[in-house]
Amino acid sequence: MVTHIMGTLIKMNRIQQNMSQKALCEGICVPSYLSKIESGEIIATSELINLLFDVLGIRYNDSVEFIEAGGKLFRKYLERLTFNDFKESNKLFLEIERNKEQYIHSPLIIDYYLIKLARYCSTEERVFFEEPDKLLMQVYSQMNANQKLLYNLYKAIDLLQLTEDYEGAMRYLKEGLKSGENGHIYYWMSTTYLYQGHILKAYEYGKKAMQVYLNDANVISMMCTYELIARIYMANEDYEVAKEYFRKSVQIGLKTHETYFQSYVYHKMAWCHLCTGEIEEAMECIKKDQFPKGLMMKLEPEEVQAIIAYEKGDEKMSYHLIEKVSKEAHLKDKPIFKFLKACVEESYDLQKVDVAPYLLEIIEENHKKVDILPYFKRLLVKYYKENRKYKEAVMLLEKK
Repeated sequence: MVTHIMGTLIKMNRIQQNMSQKALCEGICVPSYLSKIESGEIIATSELINLLFDVLGIRYNDSVEFIEAGGKLFRKYLERLTFNDFKESNKLFLEIERNKEQYIHSPLIIDYYLIKLARYCSTEERVFFEEPDKLLMQVYSQMNANQKLLYNLYKAIDLLQLTEDYEGAMRYLKEGLKSGENGHIYYWMSTTYLYQGHILKAYEYGKKAMQVYLNDANVISMMCTYELIARIYMANEDYEVAKEYFRKSVQIGLKTHETYFQSYVYHKMAWCHLCTGEIEEAMECIKKDQFPKGLMMKLEPEEVQAIIAYEKGDEKMSYHLIEKVSKEAHLKDKPIFKFLKACVEESYDLQKVDVAPYLLEIIEENHKKVDILPYFKRLLVKYYKENRKYKEAVMLLEKK
């Protein structure tokens, strides 16, 4: 038996089965002794361990062949995930899940639950994230450095994607950095600093991420990081440099045929062109945006088209969009279309229609999208100035 993992194995299986220490050790040992076994303070006899295993139904497997094969499969999964090969990593995860019972009855138990944590982090199936999170949190002190790095990374990503707890996410990222480093830690630190409005810090860690990805030849992550740096420049309203980084990102996407990532970049490029008044270029980008609908951190193509219609003053295009989205429940109540409809009804005369409520709603709804907020704020400032609401314009410009 691998004695140093016994306590962790017992503790995780006990919690997974919703069993108290008192219930597990009844007739075997006192709860305080079991607590010390679980924490690794003492190493129990093999006879006592076997009695606890019997209660938990653990069929312990630490054969060299099994551990080596499982470790190899786990490393392959994490490698594919790190390189953004989600199709292959999902296949590998299904293969891993087929042997779940063996893994949770072996020294690989922590690594198995880290794989599960990574797989369900910030996904639509996040309900399956909660079990590994709960179990891993209970044995964090018994993890090795690499395990702590991965745990903190995926906890941070989950927080960042599903909540606005940027400080909490940053705490996990910094804690993970104490155990080691990789490109993803730096990438998500850059992203978090961007959301917090710390542009220089965001740029610093974006560059660090890029260097790691270059060293690892992680092409897709390089593409994503060029896009991230472009958004950092957009947040700083340096749109020409942002376009250069977007172009670098797209060039990699074209070479790798990664249409999923290309679409995301084209979507962001469209906003960059809108911010500099390049309406036709924005329209070309949005035509290339085939990104799946309904995802976070992205407006729907129709929403961008609505803004393009507004910028062009194209009533025909505006009517077409309003008619189209009125038939789609997930779009018709979007504030952008309320704004567009109000503009059309008054022939784009901002002195005749009060669009402030719609623009404020758009800004609130999209406040997490720090790269496109300046555009909406400028629209609202323009409205305030045209209606001589200078105090409101100044207050908006001063607001962080």
